[in-house]
Amino acid sequence: MSVATGVDTLLSQRLDELRGRRLGLVVNHTALTADGRWLPEELIRRGLDVAVMFAPEHGLRGDRMSAVADERDPVTGVAVRSLYGRHAGLAPELPADLDAVIHCLQDIGSRFWTYTSTLLAVMEAASAADIPVWVCDRPNPLGGRVVAGPPLEPAFRSFVGIDPLPIRHGMTCGEMALLLRDRFTPSARVEVVAMAGWHRAMWHDQTGLPYVAPSPNAPSLAHAIVHPGHNLFKGLNVSEGYGTAKPCEWKGAPFIDGPAWAARLNARGLAGVVYRPVWFRPARAPTGTAPWKYEDVPCQGVEPVVLDRDAFEPVEAGLHMIDALIDLHGAQLRWPVHPDGRHQFDLRVGNDRVRADLLARRPVAEIAAAWGDDLLEFGRLRRQYLLYPD
Repeated sequence: MSVATGVDTLLSQRLDELRGRRLGLVVNHTALTADGRWLPEELIRRGLDVAVMFAPEHGLRGDRMSAVADERDPVTGVAVRSLYGRHAGLAPELPADLDAVIHCLQDIGSRFWTYTSTLLAVMEAASAADIPVWVCDRPNPLGGRVVAGPPLEPAFRSFVGIDPLPIRHGMTCGEMALLLRDRFTPSARVEVVAMAGWHRAMWHDQTGLPYVAPSPNAPSLAHAIVHPGHNLFKGLNVSEGYGTAKPCEWKGAPFIDGPAWAARLNARGLAGVVYRPVWFRPARAPTGTAPWKYEDVPCQGVEPVVLDRDAFEPVEAGLHMIDALIDLHGAQLRWPVHPDGRHQFDLRVGNDRVRADLLARRPVAEIAAAWGDDLLEFGRLRRQYLLYPD
């Protein structure tokens, strides 16, 4: 039996509370019921007033890899306003005549996923306008038990990272909405429409729900499992696998010796994973999209083969991958800087100490141990917002 998502709960139990209200929807193609019906169409079919929709990164249909433009949805005829244009991450301007905002986006389980920043921006805008936000909850595809990686420090907050979340936060979007409300916008009126049948030990393929890729470059649960560690490579001059058959899973560059990298990693005996060498040539990015790294250039690298996803710790594994690369190719490795002067890697990891420790050749186990107390503190904070049982 499938988990009932927040959308299912809304449609079956709480729809009458929204009748007669002008609604704004923060949605994309993942806003589905357990049997695959799309929330905007269902609301309109049942006679509710959907005044406007707001599209996050990747657009309303999940097919964009560049800035998202305002448009009119050809299926529903509803105007769509972009939340991922020139002012991504800033609180949007909400129409003055809205009576409620409904949020329903599928998160991937990593702090980097920009839907979390989008949720906070919408909550801030709704709070300023005194409009309630209804968050239709959805499963965390990585489950809700494990937290991992350093909590983000305020100085490193960006569109890909909000403090105090660790890299793997183990929360649903509804739970994060409650935490972020209390931390950043306490006057926001947030109503979480909870799931039924979900518990924290569930991986996505145990929910009975289909996996719907929230991004063109997040095609599978296998991608989501490695994402908390592999997304750190966006802060290096190493391909994340974009433009290949396995985005985020394959990592490589023209200067890398793939078999040597795999051998170094396998010699470390990391829990739940082995690495195999790969050879690939990234395709060109779609027109209008920023170029992917090493387009049409032969690369060597590695692919993680996750043998035990419960034992696998993706954040530490990602740091081991980088540490082994420093051993092998430190002279060719680069750490790009964001236009605001902060290192891209630091924005993703959440501080500037991890990069410094890696370059100082501090062992990864010691680096990870250093954020243990911060994770315990986050765990205590997180506990008061959890809505679902173990």
